Amino acid sequence: MHQNHNLYAPNAEITRQDMFTLLYNALQVLGELPAEKSGDVLEDFSDAGAIADYAKDPIQTFVSAGIVSGS
Repeated sequence: MHQNHNLYAPNAEITRQDMFTLLYNALQVLGELPAEKSGDVLEDFSDAGAIADYAKDPIQTFVSAGIVSGS
């Protein structure tokens, strides 16, 4: 299901990619984005192709920092 990102829906479930994007944007404003330290890349995840374009940079940041891990 495609979400309308301009729709106010306080009771809607938030996706992981949206949660990471919100966190990324907040940390970017504060100048507190995490540094790369794990060397992991988004392509290591089997579901990387399902990530929306707007969320790829935020999620890659957290993956390479070692905050997001898994397969």
